[in-house]
Amino acid sequence: MKVYVKNVNIKLRKLILNISVAFCDRSGEKMNFGTNLERIRKERKISQAELAKELGLTQQVVSGYETGKCYPNLEAVGKIADIFQVSIDTLVGHVVQSPDIDSAQARLLCYYENLTELDKEKCIMIVKTILEDRELSQQKKFKLKKK
Repeated sequence: MKVYVKNVNIKLRKLILNISVAFCDRSGEKMNFGTNLERIRKERKISQAELAKELGLTQQVVSGYETGKCYPNLEAVGKIADIFQVSIDTLVGHVVQSPDIDSAQARLLCYYENLTELDKEKCIMIVKTILEDRELSQQKKFKLKKK
């Protein structure tokens, strides 16, 4: 069992070291674990010291995570994801590449991942309004054709 966990930790560390692929910030620049952690922590208005206390670490270790001087183990990444209620993929900047996803969907996902929770709710309301408007337009056209 320990060998498996050790292998998973090695794979996770390699993933974290190579996470500068396929994750964009609002300007389209690629991001990494430290950048993502810092952005999410600041969005939630949590200090490095507060996060460190929650994780049972020092503030210096959290600072090291954010600057890329050190990397968390699998257990710490899981705790961080739980604290911020985000996926590990979001923390490490991994976006699943699907062969059937078009570039518009990929761009939308990239932008959406970087929104605050409030902005995400606003986007959902906008999309819902667009879909409802489309439905009403289709119903009106159908009624006009019927006459």
